[in-house]
Amino acid sequence: MEKNSTNGLAPAAYGGTNLVVAADQGKAEAAAQNYLRARTAAASISKGVRGTAPSILPVGLDRLTLRRITALLGTRRIIYTLAGQHDSEQQNAFAADVRSLARALNCPMQLAPVIAIDLDSTLLKVNEYLEAEQTFKADMAALGIDPLLADRVRIERYKDLRFRQGIPIGRELLALTYEAAYLELCHLGELRPTEQGLAKCQQIVAQVFASRPKFERGAAAQLVRLAADGYDCHIVTRGDDDAQRQRIQHHPILEQLVQSVTVWSDKTPERYQDFARNVLDLPPSSLTMIGDSVIFDVEAAVMAGYHAIHVLSSDFSLEAFPPTLPAGSYAVVPSFASPALRSSLDTLYGLKLNASHLNDSSLDLPIAA
Repeated sequence: MEKNSTNGLAPAAYGGTNLVVAADQGKAEAAAQNYLRARTAAASISKGVRGTAPSILPVGLDRLTLRRITALLGTRRIIYTLAGQHDSEQQNAFAADVRSLARALNCPMQLAPVIAIDLDSTLLKVNEYLEAEQTFKADMAALGIDPLLADRVRIERYKDLRFRQGIPIGRELLALTYEAAYLELCHLGELRPTEQGLAKCQQIVAQVFASRPKFERGAAAQLVRLAADGYDCHIVTRGDDDAQRQRIQHHPILEQLVQSVTVWSDKTPERYQDFARNVLDLPPSSLTMIGDSVIFDVEAAVMAGYHAIHVLSSDFSLEAFPPTLPAGSYAVVPSFASPALRSSLDTLYGLKLNASHLNDSSLDLPIAA
């Protein structure tokens, strides 16, 4: 049997293999490592995922020859990454080459699924913050202050400190919020503030950062399933960097399943674009942001060129922050754990496609024209 001159392997040696295809070999190898890392971590965590990672072969289009294509017959699926492709014409030309390869090998193709996931109220509950709010209202009620008034003043002071004075999200902001609210409520109630009352505010905040956050229902299992199917998962969240990383460290499963953790003081379109292009080396249009905030997780991401999925959360009021994007600009699902989220992602990245779709226009890249 004739050997392949490129790598010494016989034709059809890759039967059942997934090809990870990129513009060059180095980027293909990096993407393949991420794919395998996610699947291997998921398999080590849960026996319920589909076995071990399949055979993976990174292939750079810059090294393809006709003889090597012959050796690749029997390929199970092509997973292609747009790493390094930051120009739309370049992306479309690369996609056309990948589509030609898929037709030659008679196998389905999919875009390498890369997703960014919010942390608070998407993956992890904010139960410790909600408990702190209840404790503060109870303390104010004990002083004869209406709990609803206490909650309203606390929110107003938070907004004032966060947006007007520019204090970043974190322990300092939380402590100043409760202290400012306590002092104002004492003034409104014609009460004299005490050192004990201010110390109680500090205790409330200390308890927040000492508590172990809980997963949103079903979120951990969904994350394992996504990783098991090769989803390249990244946490992108807001807050104090040390505080958010401490919350993640409570759950080693997160550190095992996600490829990176990014914490910003705020989520803006500019930061989303920088993350895609300069951190992941991907065009924003190949990423999907998943989170509970219409403003920070959906609108900012869509403005940056991402796809977005809004996760409805009991901790977030849609009415308080109505969306400004037109209907259909993003998907809406009941929770991170919902089958609707997985269905949306699988459709977006082509995981439901088979060989009969190779001539279908639905294979066009999800990029801006």
